[in-house]
Parts: sequence; C-alpha cells; structure tokens
Amino acid sequence: MAIGMSYQEFWYEDPYLVRYYREAHNYKRKLENEKMWVQGMYFTNAIACCLDKKNKYPEKPYDIFPKTAREKQAEIEANRQKVIEYFNTIKQKWSIKNGND
Repeated sequence: MAIGMSYQEFWYEDPYLVRYYREAHNYKRKLENEKMWVQGMYFTNAIACCLDKKNKYPEKPYDIFPKTAREKQAEIEANRQKVIEYFNTIKQKWSIKNGND
C-alpha cells in the first residue's frame, strides 16, 4: 500500500501490477532525489555568494537536460557569428579612426 497500490488491486488484480507499481514508485523516488540534488546546488551557490563576494549566484537556472549534437553545433555556430561580427565592428571603427577606408 505504501507504493500507491490499493488493497483491492493487491489482493484481487493481476499479480504483475505489484512490479509496475514498485517500478513507478522507484522512478518517482529517483526524480525526487534528483530534484533535491539540484536544490542543493542552488543552496550551495547561495551560501558561497554570502561568504565570498567573488562567487556569483547563477543568473538563470541550470541546464539539467543534455543538449543534442545538433543543438551544440548550432550554439557553437551562433557564438562564432557573434565573434565575427564583433571583430568586423572593431575593424570598421579602426578603419574610420585611421582613415583607411
């Protein structure tokens, strides 16, 4: 009954239901454990920020879902484009300042 199975299901339904209820219960416990672990990460960061001003609390939530290879590649390409634009802007400012149009 502690795993969410009713008395009726336990005694009168398919005996294999016990296995499925146990697996579901273990899965829920695993999710709860992971949620508490992430909460501990935030808690640790909060304390570290209070004790040492060099530490910064994260500005956005931790990314707990792994990225696919395609998403990683898209992020790398986006960052690459930002760097190219930044250096092109610097080059233009340099050219304008020094009269090298």
